[in-house]
Amino acid sequence: MPAPEVRLACARPGQWSAAESQELEHLLDEGERVAARRFRFEADRCAYIAAHAMLKALVMHECGFAAQEIELLHDPKGRPFIAQAPDLHVSLSRSRDAVACALTSHAPVGIDIEHIDGKPVDAGLLGAYVVTNEPVTTRQFFFQWTALEAFWKACGIGLDDANPRICSVRRTAGRFDVHVAGSMQRCAGRGAVVHAYDDCALAVVLCAPADPDFVLKRTNCGSASDIERLGSARAARQRFFAA
Repeated sequence: MPAPEVRLACARPGQWSAAESQELEHLLDEGERVAARRFRFEADRCAYIAAHAMLKALVMHECGFAAQEIELLHDPKGRPFIAQAPDLHVSLSRSRDAVACALTSHAPVGIDIEHIDGKPVDAGLLGAYVVTNEPVTTRQFFFQWTALEAFWKACGIGLDDANPRICSVRRTAGRFDVHVAGSMQRCAGRGAVVHAYDDCALAVVLCAPADPDFVLKRTNCGSASDIERLGSARAARQRFFAA
């Protein structure tokens, strides 16, 4: 049996013009367009539009739906899902610097992308949520933080002070397992580190039980037009490459 696939799309809308982002608004529903207009800053609005349009585009090529047929909803705890495809697991992450989304039919999925800036990292903040025996370098901080955010998104509850601490243990250079404090013998999640951009950290986590060797396929959308093509091209699968 072939290994299950997770499809991932990334973009840098902060490098686009506002007009480019506006070209994607037709992929959003009215509720999403209203939400986009509420943002005070243009950069936040563009990131929101890009993330939601890109997720819609992924669903379009995966399921064959038109954009107007896709209803992105959230359960009572905030986990996103597609009303027309309840067995499809989706997640998205956005900041002013980068956005990413993931889709799979294998297991609940979470994704997080963070810009790695030059500010000192806060080892104490990380220690409140993560058990780690490694020195907290900048790269280590952002690996652990994106794994943390992605894991709790996959669990459907999000990061919360009431959550137990987790431990992300590297299995290979690009894969890791997540364990929850108090039940460290049991694997709670299977994760992957993705090098999408030099100045960003990105992690994808599937809830266990999940195949630790899941195949991760990625596409980078360098423009609004790329997102349009992702949703409309019949050969969209050819746009993806192994992450």
